[in-house]
Amino acid sequence: MRLLERMLPCLLATAAAGALWGASETPDREAILVARVRAVMGEMLHRLPDYTCVETIERSARNPSQTKFRLLDRVRVEVAYFKGSELYAWPGAPKLEERDLAEMVGGEGAIGTGDFALHLMAVYRGMVPLHFAGDDTLRGRAVVKFTQTVPIALSNYMVYAPPVKGVVGYEVTAWHDAQSLDLLRFELRVTEFPAGMPIRKAFKAIEYQDLTVGGSGFRLPAVTELTMLRDTGLEGRTLSTFAHCRQYLGESTITYGDPEPAGPQQAAAGAEGAEEPQAAAGLPGAWLQRPEAAWAASQPGSRTPRGRRS
Repeated sequence: MRLLERMLPCLLATAAAGALWGASETPDREAILVARVRAVMGEMLHRLPDYTCVETIERSARNPSQTKFRLLDRVRVEVAYFKGSELYAWPGAPKLEERDLAEMVGGEGAIGTGDFALHLMAVYRGMVPLHFAGDDTLRGRAVVKFTQTVPIALSNYMVYAPPVKGVVGYEVTAWHDAQSLDLLRFELRVTEFPAGMPIRKAFKAIEYQDLTVGGSGFRLPAVTELTMLRDTGLEGRTLSTFAHCRQYLGESTITYGDPEPAGPQQAAAGAEGAEEPQAAAGLPGAWLQRPEAAWAASQPGSRTPRGRRS
């Protein structure tokens, strides 16, 4: 009994120290994880090679009275990440160039850019704070989640819903593997629209995959989903998939195994949850554009890299 009485103050001190340690452990872990994920993503973006993929874009829409999306069109383009810019061309074209993807594709429905690396550069290399949002699971995998909120005043992100174009505020949520911090999923949700913008909601999700480019492994986009809800209640959805990714050498020749006809084409069959192609009555095009810093680089006076493929 006397031994227990003598040990009691030590036990209470140990418990108090443990409580204090526990109270400070979460902030320390958050700061460490944010620093680690920025370092991991910074290294990945630094190592990211100039590369090109075939992007298949499938656009659909539905009005408020419909539960299923109706397929509008399916187009296939070549897209390259080259020296911090995105280049586009129709399959089989002699070169890729910096151009407006929405104007190139035409037609109706939503379109988005910035999927290759520009979104990630804005989030992980930018000055807006990144926050640890807790432990989670994603498809049975242990992950850590991060969030970022960018108000209009600090944003360089554009939404264009003709004839209105403006900078928007947005929130980002990203899921990383709990051990390696590899990026698994990235979501961007617009939270602030400029006055007069005929869009109520805009959301983009990107799923990532392991691919080898130029002999090295990288986490690159596999599938993206972009949805936009107009103030009329009309909702557009765009699904994009990326395949045949390889290093882009500028003036070097690039060859793909299964070339597709150039130019836009309507799909012969609908995607899951979408009906056969139909005219998109009353669905003006709308799109999210890459961060303004990169978008501005494509204005007159910028140098357009060129490439060939056969």
